[in-house]
Amino acid sequence: MQWYDDVGRNFEPLLTISIFPDSCTVNNGDCGSYATCSHEAITNAAICTCKAGYTNTGTPLNVVCN
Repeated sequence: MQWYDDVGRNFEPLLTISIFPDSCTVNNGDCGSYATCSHEAITNAAICTCKAGYTNTGTPLNVVCN
């Protein structure tokens, strides 16, 4: 991709940010049926949160809702 300043000079950006597609759209982000999935766009992480009435019996990084 070519980048230009306001007078038409070509330059390379100092920082680029990648935005990933929503990781929750496939298989609920592997969160399980008793959890909701939230997508973190910068890291592409799927964040699982137990639905009301369910408790995480796993770890913060491996959510298991029962």
